[in-house]
Order: sequence, then structure tokens, then C-alpha cells
Amino acid sequence: MEPRISIITLGVTDFIRSLRFYRDGLGWPTRATETSDIAFFNTIGTRFAIYPLEKLAEDISPGLAPARAGFGGITLAHNVRAREEVAMVLAQAEAAGANVVKPAQHAFWGGHSGYFTDPDGYYWEVAFAPGFQFAEDGSLMLGELECPMQTPRLYRVILPVPDIERAAAFYTAVFDTPGLRVSPGRHYFDCGGTLLACYDPSADGDAGQGDWRFHPSQYLYFAVPDLEAVLARVQSAGGAVTEGIELMPWGERMFYAEDPFGSRLSFVDARTVYTG
Repeated sequence: MEPRISIITLGVTDFIRSLRFYRDGLGWPTRATETSDIAFFNTIGTRFAIYPLEKLAEDISPGLAPARAGFGGITLAHNVRAREEVAMVLAQAEAAGANVVKPAQHAFWGGHSGYFTDPDGYYWEVAFAPGFQFAEDGSLMLGELECPMQTPRLYRVILPVPDIERAAAFYTAVFDTPGLRVSPGRHYFDCGGTLLACYDPSADGDAGQGDWRFHPSQYLYFAVPDLEAVLARVQSAGGAVTEGIELMPWGERMFYAEDPFGSRLSFVDARTVYTG
């Protein structure tokens, strides 16, 4: 037997409810609809599926009685790339209807984790483990032999702001996503795997740490699918477009802007991004 798990299938008591939880709430891709018999989700690595509990029991044996009560001794895990993502994923699951049974917190083994249960009571752990590495496709790699060398990954950029509420409102409008408030003075936005961390030191009680600001020549670059729509949102949200949309000599189609606090931004048509 090859050391490989192809599919994990959960027996669910309400197929439509569970389909909507994983598909709509967590955003997992599937071709299944409310009229499907089974739902396969296009998860990275091992595939995930849901199937009516009674039918799953019958598939094993016609005389097997389906039973779900309490903790069955099995947990499912979703590992994330950064400590802050644990709270973000738990919040997303809770908004979708999950019950957070253990908030994000330091784990005895040196990482950071929390637990939620899905609509059928299955336990999911969301964890950040400092020693774990991810392959390019997002699958988990364990052990030094599997990953002798890992390219550093930029996972968070701090953007100092003097007003966290105004900053959160501006970037929520521009990115068309609410992000997540992780502390009184920190509001995070997931930008394709890198976290943009709007940080107001005074709101977080860190005012004594000095003058947090960017160098005047520093820019943040964002690749976006609809350049014109983003330009309009920057203007309507209170930002300033300093240079309109242009085609650069290196082939990128882009525009320059500033947020309400003067931080310099650049937005690039994702179809034209130059990576060297």
C-alpha cells in the first residue's frame, strides 16, 4: 500500500447545510450542487468529500447503524503559513456557521492553534507550526529530507497608519474585502498570501516605540484583475491618484496612488506583472 491518502469523506446529517458551509462559507471549490449525491472538493493534496451519513454507513455495510455523538477520537487539520492566519481562519469558519471551541492561542508544542466544529460536530484544528514547510502548490511537507532548502517567503508587510478605523475603511473599500481586526490597532488584509498589516501604534498602546513611518520613496505594489475598477475605488474611498494608468517600458500597465495618510501605492494589471 502506498503511503498516500486520496480522499477523506465525512458523513453528514444534512448534505445541503454542509455543502453550503464548506463551499460558500469556507470557499472551497467544488462542482457539486444542492441536488448532487456527493460533493468532492478540489482541496490541495488529499481530496475532501461529504456524503450523507446514512448512505456512507450503508456503503460500508447494510447493517451498520450510523452514529455521531461527542468526540470520536479523530481531528482534521488545516495548517496555515503564519501565526496570525489562525485567528483569521477561525473567524471565517465562525462567520460561516462553525462553533469555535478553542480560540487561537499558544500551543504547548511551540506553535499557535485553535479548534472549530463544523455543522455536524467534526473537529477541525487550525494550526501554525513553525517547523512545517509548504510546497509550491500549498501541500504540506514534513521533515528536513523533504525540504533541504526553502526559499524565504514574504508573508507580512507592516503599514503604519495614524488612524486604524480610517485605514481599515479605506483598504476595505479598495480591496473590496473587509480584512480582519486582530488587535485594537492592527487590521490585516490577505493579499494573495502576504498580509498587509495596517498598524496604528497608539491604538495598540505602543505609542512609546517611536515614529513608525515609511521611507518617502517606498511603494507597495498590488497586482489586481481590474485596474480601472480599483482606480475608481481608490478615488471614491478618499485616496489620491498621483499618476494615471500608463503602460511602462517593461510592459506593466499600472497607476500610482496615495492612501489618505500619504503612503505610496502602486496598482498593476495582474495580466502584465513583470517578475524578472
